Amino acid sequence: MWINLLCGIIALMVAIGLGRFVYTPMIPIMIEQAHVSVQTAGFIASINYVGYMIGALTPLFWSGEGVRQNAIRAGLVMTVLGFLLMSVSIPSTHDSGVSLLQLSVWGAARLINGIGSAWILINVSSILLQRLALAGRLSLMGWIYAGIGLGALVGTWSVKAFDALELSWRQDWRYLALLSFALAVPVWWVITEPKADAADHAGQVSPRFSDINEPMVWALAAAYACKGFSYIIVMTFLPLMLNDATGIASHSWTVLLLVSIPSTMCWGWLSAIFGNIRCLKLAFALQMCGVLSPVFIPGSTGILMCAILVGATFLGIVTMSLAQAQLIKPHASTMTMGLITGVYSVGQFIGPGFAGWLAQISGHFQHALGFSGVLLFVGVFLLGCVHRLYLKQA
Repeated sequence: MWINLLCGIIALMVAIGLGRFVYTPMIPIMIEQAHVSVQTAGFIASINYVGYMIGALTPLFWSGEGVRQNAIRAGLVMTVLGFLLMSVSIPSTHDSGVSLLQLSVWGAARLINGIGSAWILINVSSILLQRLALAGRLSLMGWIYAGIGLGALVGTWSVKAFDALELSWRQDWRYLALLSFALAVPVWWVITEPKADAADHAGQVSPRFSDINEPMVWALAAAYACKGFSYIIVMTFLPLMLNDATGIASHSWTVLLLVSIPSTMCWGWLSAIFGNIRCLKLAFALQMCGVLSPVFIPGSTGILMCAILVGATFLGIVTMSLAQAQLIKPHASTMTMGLITGVYSVGQFIGPGFAGWLAQISGHFQHALGFSGVLLFVGVFLLGCVHRLYLKQA
C-alpha cells in the first residue's frame, strides 16, 4: 500500500505539478526569450485547460477492466510528449510576435498535457481511493495530492536552475521532459487496478450518466468551477505580479508551493473532525480573502497574503471536492469525479485568457482578481446548496 501511495504522489507530481504548473515559472522566460505577449501566454494556458476538460469528461464514456491503468500510462506518455513539443521552435515570418504555426504547436502541446494530466488525476484518485478503502486507510488520501505542490516546487526550482545555467527556453522544456520521463517510470509499473476489482464488479451494472445527473452533483461541479476560474489566475500569473515585490514577497510563488504541500494533510484532518462540506466552505472563504488581498492591500504585503492563503487552500479544495464526489456517488465515483473535474476545467479555461486580456488593456491584474473573489463567494453559496441536499439525501 505504501508503495502505491508513494507512486500516487509521484504520478501527481508529473501530471499536475510539472505537467500543468511548471508553465507558470516558464512564462517570464517565454516572454523574454520567445517574445510571447502576456495575452498570448494566457491563451496558451487556456488551451491546456481545454485539454484538461476533454480528459476529465472522457471517463463518462469509458468502462471495462484495465481502462484506468491504461489511461494513467497514456497520460504519462502525453505529459512527456507535451514537454517535447513545447521545445519546438518555428521562426516567425514577421518582425515581432509569434507565428500562427508556432502558436499552433504550443497550443497542441498544452492540449496534450491537459488531457494527460486529467486522465492521471482522475484515475490515480479512483484507484487509490479504492485501495485505501479496502485497507481501511482513507485518511491517507490527502497525502497523494501533496504531490501536486511538491511537483510544482520541483519544477520551479528546476526552471531556476536552468536559468542560472543560462539555458535557452527550448533546452528548459527538453530537460523538463527528461525529468518527467524519469519520474514516470515507477508509476508506469506500480499503479495497477486492485485485484479485488473484478470481483467487486461481478454482477454489477456499469454506472451511467443518468446515475449522476442530479442537482447535488451539478451544484458541487459549479462551485468547483468557481474555484477553478479564481485560483488559476493566481497560479498562472503570480510571477508577473512580483515585479515590484520586495523581501520575502518576491519569493511568493515558492511560498505558495511550500504552504500547499502540507495543506492537503491538514484539510484531511480537519474534514474528518468537522465534516467535508463545512471545511470546503471555509477553504473557499479563505481563498476568496487570498485572491482579494492584492486588490485591497497594495504592495508586497497583499501579494504575500495572496500566496499564503491560496497556497493553503487550493489543493485542500481539490482533495475535499473529489472526496465529496466519492461520498455522493460511491458506486460511480470515477464518473462523478470526471464530471466535476470537467466543469472545473471550464473555469480554468476561461480564467487565464480573461485575466490576460484584462491585464493587457489595464496594465494590472486587480480587476481579474476582484472578479475571482466574487466567484468564490458564489461558490460558498453553492456549497451551502450541496450541504442541504446531502443532508436531505442522508
